[in-house]
Amino acid sequence: NCALFTFMVEALAEDIIEYSDYEEIMFYRYGRENVVPYEHVLMEDDVALVDREDVKFYLTDFVQQDSGFYTVHFYWENNTEHYLYYRFYNESVNGYACDSFWAENVCLEPGTCGYDYFGFYAYELEDCGITSVTEIEFDASLYYDAGIWQWTDYVTDTFCVYPLGQEAAQKQERELQDTDVLVLDTDEYKIVITDFLYEKNEYNEKIMEGKLKVYLVNKTDCRVQFVLNEAKFNGEEFIDKFNSRNVSPGKSLYWELSWDDRERKIADFLNLDSLELTVQIKNMDDEKQSVIFDESFAVIP
Repeated sequence: NCALFTFMVEALAEDIIEYSDYEEIMFYRYGRENVVPYEHVLMEDDVALVDREDVKFYLTDFVQQDSGFYTVHFYWENNTEHYLYYRFYNESVNGYACDSFWAENVCLEPGTCGYDYFGFYAYELEDCGITSVTEIEFDASLYYDAGIWQWTDYVTDTFCVYPLGQEAAQKQERELQDTDVLVLDTDEYKIVITDFLYEKNEYNEKIMEGKLKVYLVNKTDCRVQFVLNEAKFNGEEFIDKFNSRNVSPGKSLYWELSWDDRERKIADFLNLDSLELTVQIKNMDDEKQSVIFDESFAVIP
């Protein structure tokens, strides 16, 4: 029964905008006095993550799309005096860490509400053995701009929802394949090499890259960082300072590491006969990010 839109007038000169003006216009179809503010009716299947007078945040639906996506739909309401934004991070499905997409750079004006959704790639989950989504966990932040470079969290928390009910929740666990190489498996951590590639760089055929595809599991209750910077391929040492990855408590993920081979002749390293890998694990919840594991492994590919 009402709509707010922006009317803009622009003047062009030689394809350059020299002048523009705009005005926000509120249209009342049946008169301002007859406006009925929209209010979301909480349904039986909705999950009320935040339900306060100033902020409401509900998950309303979970859908497997024919186009190859899983989408999580939500409703949020801003009754504060601030322009609110949201972001999601540390997302996981069935305990497998994977980044969501679509839900970003969205702003909600004071006194308004809206629907939105974020999604996961179905093929990524299926490649990891997840055929039924039973648990979705994520950190969410509703925040506002409190000044220059002062983004302030209004609501921040970790949420976990169960599309099929909590009793049906299943944690993703990779079953070891015949081609897997188990590097480390303790009560706290697990590292599995799932594949090795030694191939030309897709942007420069004169550069070869050694790539390891690994599966990481953090079984602890703290956030850790796996560091695998140093490796020896066929006795030759390679170092790359960027091979590190954080894994949240109780989560698993797939990761691809690579080392550039810029100086050696291509013909010298076509086969991988031996691999030595140095593994370092840090406690990221510790202020000093202390090293809690440091060991080298000789691996037979």
